[in-house]
Amino acid sequence: NIDTDWQGSESADVFFVRRDPSGANVQVFNTDTPTGTPIFSMPVGSVNFLTFETLGGDDRLIVDLANGNPVPIGGIQYLGAGNSSVGDQLIVRDMGTTSGTYTAGAATNGNGVVAVGGRNITLTGVEPIDVSGFSSFTVITPNANDTLSIASPIAGTLQLTGTSGSVALSSLTVANIATFIIDAA
Repeated sequence: NIDTDWQGSESADVFFVRRDPSGANVQVFNTDTPTGTPIFSMPVGSVNFLTFETLGGDDRLIVDLANGNPVPIGGIQYLGAGNSSVGDQLIVRDMGTTSGTYTAGAATNGNGVVAVGGRNITLTGVEPIDVSGFSSFTVITPNANDTLSIASPIAGTLQLTGTSGSVALSSLTVANIATFIIDAA
């Protein structure tokens, strides 16, 4: 089994993770869409863990579940770094068959875990988060004294912002979610 690590640049980077159309291989592209030749392709059972260390710039990690869950059993680690106000973004897309959760870090803004179908994407220094197409999605706040706000910046979307204790949550935008739950500590 192989553990794989990609390092970005000091500029804006993008990585796109999916299963190939047959569902047999995990693929990684360094583009917004899965076109051309992937920079990585390996059978699902041969991949333990993926790490994306994106360094500077406003980076994006896109995880697409259209052909099945591409998150390896050991998970994905997304390490954001210095960026502008746009931030390092996680985008997770499903086709209405998977449940997911976002558990914010208890002590540091931008840290936490997004779980999709029971597999974890661990976040360090990542904000904002966009999820779409889940059958259900739950946000779990880690601390007491939550101050949360929900807005609709674009028709058909909800955006959750706020704090849990003294820690700011990563902005979370959801779209096409059948059931959306907030589990406040």
